[in-house]
Amino acid sequence: MVGSTLNSKDAPTGVASLPQGGPEQWNADTASLPDLYAETAPAHGSCLNCLSEFVFPHVEQLPGFYDPFTRQFAYGSVGVQAYRLGWFSYDDFVFMPRARASVGGEFQNVEWNTWLRYSRVVNESMVFAWNAGLNGHFWTGPTGIALPADGDQLVSDFQLSSFWNGPWNWQIGVTPQINSDFTRALNSNSFMVDARAVLLYRPVAEWMLAIGAAFWNRASDHLIPYGGVIWAPNDRWELRLMFPRSRISYYIGNICGFETWGYISGEYAPLIWLEMRSSAFRDVLESYIGLWGPQQSAAMPAPPTKGS
Repeated sequence: MVGSTLNSKDAPTGVASLPQGGPEQWNADTASLPDLYAETAPAHGSCLNCLSEFVFPHVEQLPGFYDPFTRQFAYGSVGVQAYRLGWFSYDDFVFMPRARASVGGEFQNVEWNTWLRYSRVVNESMVFAWNAGLNGHFWTGPTGIALPADGDQLVSDFQLSSFWNGPWNWQIGVTPQINSDFTRALNSNSFMVDARAVLLYRPVAEWMLAIGAAFWNRASDHLIPYGGVIWAPNDRWELRLMFPRSRISYYIGNICGFETWGYISGEYAPLIWLEMRSSAFRDVLESYIGLWGPQQSAAMPAPPTKGS
């Protein structure tokens, strides 16, 4: 549970437990009190600390677990970034300037994509993750195709991954979604379901091989390869050479309190919308997307350990 110590085995950073005994012992010399993380406990009733804990809740992490398909970066200021449990959000903005289209005229694409993930450990050997996504595409042109002014995608992704100590692991997922321009009433053509299954092999920490397949429910059904090779040679570079989405990232450093990465990525993304001319059909816009630029997020602290 994010922002709570209920059912927590370890106290969060900066919180000291009361010692056993009566009040006379609680007011004993501070040197006799346990200092769980070698830090001074905050003052009683500190509104600033309470507000900070509410706005920036304690981040639960799962060291040793790696998901090659997540949007979280592998490295940060503390080295390997542990997988975040609880809530995690991600946003990106895409601008593709006007370019000549083969069907006539010019085409321009502007996107805003936002994701919200909740994940938790299940039975101590699996990780369940739910991703909610809202992706908006705003189009201009081309003249040769009657594209709507925008196309929207509402996604609810369910994923289950194994978390075993050995080199072998697996991952399965299913993604119901709604794709439409919302200019008319939704029907069965607006609702689609994708599915995937991947086998992961990690012989050493720097290398991982992902072998799998995905089923995409589009204008026509697609069965595509899903996987590739992941190489992390040091604590700054991460190369995800995969299909349908690849990314090469480099950890730049902590700039003004924000973890900062530079990256380039490529993705094959057939987009679907409910056609404006007739609600009985689906149209497909096949695209190969290439992105580059910086990425920033609030710095993730190193997980506390007793005696550190």
